[in-house]
Amino acid sequence: MNSRAGSPSSAAAASAASPPDRPAPGPRATGDPSAADPIRDRARSGGASRTAGRAASPRLDRDAAERVIRRAVELTDDDRLDDGVDVTALLDAADELGMERGEVHRALAEERVGLLVDEPRTGDRLLGPDRVVVARVVPGSTDEVLERLDAWMRLGRVLRRVRREPDRAVYARRGDPAAVLQRTARSVRGGERLARVRRLVASVVAVGDDRSLVALSVDTSASRSTAAAGGVTVAASGVVTAGVAAVEWAPWAWVGVPVAVAGGVGVAAARRGYLADVDQDLESVLDELVAGRRPVSLVDAVAARLSDVTDRGVGSFRSRRPGSRRPASGSP
Repeated sequence: MNSRAGSPSSAAAASAASPPDRPAPGPRATGDPSAADPIRDRARSGGASRTAGRAASPRLDRDAAERVIRRAVELTDDDRLDDGVDVTALLDAADELGMERGEVHRALAEERVGLLVDEPRTGDRLLGPDRVVVARVVPGSTDEVLERLDAWMRLGRVLRRVRREPDRAVYARRGDPAAVLQRTARSVRGGERLARVRRLVASVVAVGDDRSLVALSVDTSASRSTAAAGGVTVAASGVVTAGVAAVEWAPWAWVGVPVAVAGGVGVAAARRGYLADVDQDLESVLDELVAGRRPVSLVDAVAARLSDVTDRGVGSFRSRRPGSRRPASGSP
C-alpha cells in the first residue's frame, strides 16, 4: 500500500524539485563558425542575389548611355533641378561608372569656360564657324600658366591685353608701327596667322594639382560675314552676267553659271583655309606652353642676328689683316 501511495507522490516531488529542461545550446554557444546561423544565411543569400542581379543586368554602349542619361534629365521634374546638381554627386556617379575623377574635373572646367555649349549654326559646313576654339591641359597653376600665356600673346603673337581677370584675359590686335613691322617680318617667315584677329579670349581653369585647362577662343564672325557677302556677290554677279550673255549673244555662255557658283564656293573654301591656319597657330601656342618655353620678341631676335653677323664680320676681318698667319693644316 505504501508502494502504491508513494509512487505518484514521489514522482510529483521529484518533478517539483528538479528545474525545467533547458533548450540545447545554440550555434553561438558552441563557438563553431561553421555552424548554421539563420540570420547570417539570409544575409548571404540576399547579397548573392544582388550580385547575381548586377551581373545579369544589361550593358549599354557609350552612345546609348549618353542618350539614356540625357533623356532621364529631360524627364526629371524641373523643380527638382532648379537648385542645380551637386558636383560631389557627379563625382560619386563617375566613381560608380568607373570614370576617372580627373576627366570629370576637366569636363567641369570645359563647361565653365563655355566649351560644351557651342551649337553649330546654319552655314557652318560651307563657311566654317564664327569662332575658333582650342583647349588643352598644361602643367602649372592657373597664375603661372596665365603669366606664360600672356607673354606668348604679347611678344609671340603681337597682341595687346585689354582686360585681365584672375582666370581670364582678353587680347586685341595692335595697330602701332612696331606691331606692323613685327607682323610683316613674321609674314615673310610664314609665321603670322593671327594678323586679322580682332579679339582673342584666353581662359585658364584649374583641373587638379598643378594642372590647368587652357582655352583659347578667337572671334572670327567678321570674316564669316565678309566671306558670306563675297561668295554671294561673286556667284550672283557671275550667274547674271552669264545669263545675260547667253540670252543676248551666245547660248553657250550658260556654261558660265556653274563657273560663277564655283567661284562663290571658292570664297567660302578660302575662309575655311584661313580658319585652319588660325587653329594651327593657336595649337602651336599650346605646344609652347606644354613644353615650358618662353617667347622671343622681334627685338631680341634682331639683336641676336646682328650680334651673330657682327661676330662673323670681326672674325673675317681679323683673318685678313696683314701679317696674320693662318695656322698650318697639321698644327693644333
